[in-house]
Amino acid sequence: MRFTIKLDVFNMGFFFFIGENEKEHYIKATNGEDKDISPFSKGVTFNNAIWLSEIDLPILVHEVHHAKHFLVKELGIHDEETEAYIMAYVIREALNKINKLEGK
Repeated sequence: MRFTIKLDVFNMGFFFFIGENEKEHYIKATNGEDKDISPFSKGVTFNNAIWLSEIDLPILVHEVHHAKHFLVKELGIHDEETEAYIMAYVIREALNKINKLEGK
């Protein structure tokens, strides 16, 4: 499963790769920068690309936090409330896309 969550107001987005079969697509999206993924990893993030071995809400939240950190650093955002809204939006949209792609 692969999808993008766009943040139009910031002209950026988050790229999600979910499932063991998506690991190679994630590595390609990071230009090989994050190719040494531990076989025990449940999720990894490189900049705004996120790979999850499976759909797991706590790991999703954890990895979105890392990607959000990259985004706010790139954009120079220093407002905790804005960061919280970004996380809430991305997690809600990711869950909506997962449900839609799974036909739920």
